[in-house]
Amino acid sequence: MNCRLIYFPITIKIVKCLRGGAACARNEGASIAKGEWLLFCDDDCVATDSLIEGYIKGQNSAIAYAGKVISFGKDRYSKYYDQQEILLAPNAKYKNMRKIPMYFVTANAMVLKEAFIKVNGFNESFKYAAEDVDLSLRLWQIGKLDFAFKSIILHHFENNWKDFKKRFFNYGMGNKQLEKIYNVTKKPKKVEIKKKTIFNYYAAQIQHKYMLKGYNSIQ
Repeated sequence: MNCRLIYFPITIKIVKCLRGGAACARNEGASIAKGEWLLFCDDDCVATDSLIEGYIKGQNSAIAYAGKVISFGKDRYSKYYDQQEILLAPNAKYKNMRKIPMYFVTANAMVLKEAFIKVNGFNESFKYAAEDVDLSLRLWQIGKLDFAFKSIILHHFENNWKDFKKRFFNYGMGNKQLEKIYNVTKKPKKVEIKKKTIFNYYAAQIQHKYMLKGYNSIQ
C-alpha cells in the first residue's frame, strides 16, 4: 500500500512531563489540548494523509475511535506484527451485529475530550502497557467506541529479538494489572499463528514466553 506523508499546518507544542510512563505523558498533553477531540499516536509512528481525514469521514455517534496501524518497515518482525494483527483493535459485535472495537490502541486513536475528562483520563499506575485497554473499558461505560479504518498510521517496529522480547514482557505486565483491576483472568495464552511460516512459529513462541514472564513478574 502506498501512503503519502502529509504535513499539517498546525502549531506544535512540546511539553515535558516529569512523571514517568506513557499514561502520564498523554494525560499531560490532554490537559493542555484546546480542541474538542484528542488524537493519540506514538513517537515511533508516521502520519499518512488519511490520518485525520479518515477520522472525519468515519465520525458518527461514538465517543472514541480506533484507527488502523500498519507496519512502516518490510522486515520479518514488521511483517509478523501485521500478519498477527498485534496493534489492530480486536473485534466485538454491537446491537446491530456490526463489528466494533473492544478497545483502541493509542498508536492511533481519537477520543472525545469531554468523555476523556469524564472518566478521569489514563490510569497513571499503568507504566508499561495496557493503559489504552483500561481507558477503553471505562469509556465503554459512558458511550460507544467505533472503528475508523480509513485513518492510517505507519508504525516503526524493532528489528531485533531484544526489543521484541521487551515489548511482549511489557504487554504481560499490562495484562496482570488489568487482571487485578477488573478481576478477570488475563494470563497470556498460546499464540494462534495466522500465517504459518517458520519465523512466525518461532516468534509466536517468544511472544508467549515473554508475555508470561511479564505477567508473572507482578505479584
